[in-house]
Amino acid sequence: MTRWLPIAIAFVVLESAGGAQGPAFTSRVEAVRVDVLVTDNGQPIRGLGTADFHLADNGVPQPIDSSASTRSR
Repeated sequence: MTRWLPIAIAFVVLESAGGAQGPAFTSRVEAVRVDVLVTDNGQPIRGLGTADFHLADNGVPQPIDSSASTRSR
């Protein structure tokens, strides 16, 4: 019986310590960058702006604050 006692005590201590602690940290996201390439028959379509795109996260529409276009080589 004495042989099993330390194992039972360790289990109880781990259970109570794990359940009592909260999250280690929290975080917040201010912006997410989404890279998009729109093509027509393999050729990039230029001149698209923010109003030309719709963005949703799990079906919930998300605002698009800005857009920029770059030329690829």
